[in-house]
Amino acid sequence: MIAVDANILVYAHRADSPFHDRASLSLESLAVGARAWAIPWPCAHEFFAVVTHPRIYKTATPASTAFAQLRALQALANLVFIAEADDYFQPLEPLALVAKAHGGGDSRRAHRRDLPLARRGRAVVSRSRLLPLSSACGLQSLDRMTARRYC
Repeated sequence: MIAVDANILVYAHRADSPFHDRASLSLESLAVGARAWAIPWPCAHEFFAVVTHPRIYKTATPASTAFAQLRALQALANLVFIAEADDYFQPLEPLALVAKAHGGGDSRRAHRRDLPLARRGRAVVSRSRLLPLSSACGLQSLDRMTARRYC
């Protein structure tokens, strides 16, 4: 299963993004495909926080429009929103400790990286750089805007 990161959702949503076309095509191919794909709930929250933030965009997306986008995604038959499993803490602690995660963003990024692993995801589509956590869990980067595969 492919899990889509917030950055891809933002780029696909914001026509003023230099990565808009590529991200839109990526989401469109997932949406019309037969295979299931996922958006982690933390990425949906981050999408909303970023596109509606007036300090990030001169003309921020209205909250109602951002929610409409998430509702449209949620209506797709092959999309699953994923959340932490009941045993989420068990894999989180050792991975976060190996990655030397700490406040200031690292713990949040470790959370996004660990979530699909805990849910047996096969890839995360993201534009962000790999964290030290990637070497701990065998994450590989194919290139900066393609799927990052879990071993």
